[in-house]
Amino acid sequence: MDLQRSVGSAAGALASTTVYTMAGWGAVCILGTAISALALLVWAATRNGNPATETTGAPTASAG
Repeated sequence: MDLQRSVGSAAGALASTTVYTMAGWGAVCILGTAISALALLVWAATRNGNPATETTGAPTASAG
């Protein structure tokens, strides 16, 4: 996991530096928003189950 974070951090630094050099802070903000939106879409597409119907391990009432 640490390697993934390091690679992601390096990629983010490279991308933001490049975008800043070419178009300024506004473009860096747009890049950050786009990456965050993409991450949200990936999360939504790959999550398992429906949080509204999942149990949290809390005890349930039993008949009897």
